[in-house]
Amino acid sequence: MTSSSSSCSLTSPSSPNSEYGNNNNSKYANIFTNDEKESDCGVSEKPSNGLSSNSTEIIEGLERELQDLQMTLDEAEKEWKQDRTSFPLNGVKVGDEIGFLEDELQEVEAERMRLALIEDKLRQLLQVLLSVADLNLSRRTLGRLVLEAVEDAAGVKLGDIGFEDDKTKGKVSPLTFLSNLLSSTANYHALSTESLLHLAFENLSFPPCIPELPEPVEATLA
Repeated sequence: MTSSSSSCSLTSPSSPNSEYGNNNNSKYANIFTNDEKESDCGVSEKPSNGLSSNSTEIIEGLERELQDLQMTLDEAEKEWKQDRTSFPLNGVKVGDEIGFLEDELQEVEAERMRLALIEDKLRQLLQVLLSVADLNLSRRTLGRLVLEAVEDAAGVKLGDIGFEDDKTKGKVSPLTFLSNLLSSTANYHALSTESLLHLAFENLSFPPCIPELPEPVEATLA
């Protein structure tokens, strides 16, 4: 959908719910409004045409790493079972070894569940990024969404973290980061779609004025 405008100022269409109906989404509405203004002022932003392919390559690389980890976990479990059957069942030492290996197996199962959850989040994030790519989201806006997701996951502004701060401060949980980025991109996509629909309805309600053509003048011979 294209819209013609001769001025650099653009007012966001009024939403049925003020400020997009939710205070939590105000920062994403501001992001969309700023990008919309810059686009109307003639600033050419590079559309993220390669976002889909880059995201697919990232997800494929992560899936390969997950498969390698899965193979390593399967081999460790197989070795554990072989060692368990080969142990002579006598003495206290054998019982201690079995208990230690059972604890390791529980840790492996917990890690497997965590990796499966991360993989599911990555797949959901890829779907959202592919849908956002259709909006020609600028790299700056996408970077801002990623930065906000990192700050929310860390619980602190990245600019406020210094070298002398505690090492535990500012650490980012991958699962929390993916959840925040998934939520922020989904909200941005919803707000962008809603704004485009409002613009379409406004154009239908108030069509642009087309100047009338002058009446044709017949030429006569004197």
